[in-house]
Amino acid sequence: MIYKTGKEQKDWINNNIEKLIKSKSKIEQLKQEGITNLGEHFYHSGRCAIAHSNIISGEPIADADNHEDNFRIGREIEVIKELAEIIMSDELMIPTRGQLIKYY
Repeated sequence: MIYKTGKEQKDWINNNIEKLIKSKSKIEQLKQEGITNLGEHFYHSGRCAIAHSNIISGEPIADADNHEDNFRIGREIEVIKELAEIIMSDELMIPTRGQLIKYY
């Protein structure tokens, strides 16, 4: 991981959210639903829920048996993938498929 703390990870998401192209409409939809801190949202209800199945107050953040949780994560996976592409390209200097095609 490039950013070790949750705060650094949330800040990175918030600072790079404007770079999203393919999933811009998903971001607008989340904002319309009242999610204003996207870094916080994706860190807790995306990253922690998927990577750790963290439990807060005795309840899992995401329950694999809950249709609403599965729908939410499925709806947001496009954003998560695009953020992963950005960090891989910008921070790790791994060229994207599109960048490789330009070279060959």
